Amino acid sequence: MTQTAEKAVDNISLASGKAVNTIAETAKQAEDSIVEKFDKSKNYLEDTIQKAEQLSATASTAIENAVNDFINHRLDALNLWIEAHPAISWTIKSVIWGVDHPIYSIVIILLTIFILWQLIKTFSRLIEQGLLVTLTAPFKFLQSLSKFSFKSLSIFTDNSTSDLGSQPNNERLAKLLTRLEVIKQEQNDILQQITNLVSSTK
Repeated sequence: MTQTAEKAVDNISLASGKAVNTIAETAKQAEDSIVEKFDKSKNYLEDTIQKAEQLSATASTAIENAVNDFINHRLDALNLWIEAHPAISWTIKSVIWGVDHPIYSIVIILLTIFILWQLIKTFSRLIEQGLLVTLTAPFKFLQSLSKFSFKSLSIFTDNSTSDLGSQPNNERLAKLLTRLEVIKQEQNDILQQITNLVSSTK
């Protein structure tokens, strides 16, 4: 019985050892399988991320190249258009030169403003004198006409007085001359008022 019990214990120990070994081997296999699957998944994920990064880099490079090509094409077209219009080309070159040389550009701008201001003042003076001449021309014409008529009247009255030698005609002539002088003074006053009005309007 003792031997049977020892054999039974040995069998149980052997069986339990085998079971433990089997369980350990199964667990190790399962662990190895899980680790292997994890490594495969990890490698697949890394490959996927790397492919995505490569695809993103390729897409960004393609987009950048497309944008650069578009901008270069537009710049070439703009350069051709500027070269076809010399005034705009000269203006752009002048602006670039002014940015590169700020002191010279400020002096040139001030001189240009001064010259333009002087031209505007001269032009306004010419316009003022033209308006003044236009407004005073009828009165000067009337004045010269009255002087001419006065001379002809004086010649006529001189002939009449020399022929007739009458005193009342001389008195009448003096009155007419006095009246003509008053009219001339009124004309001068009117011309002065017109000049003042033109100056105040300006």
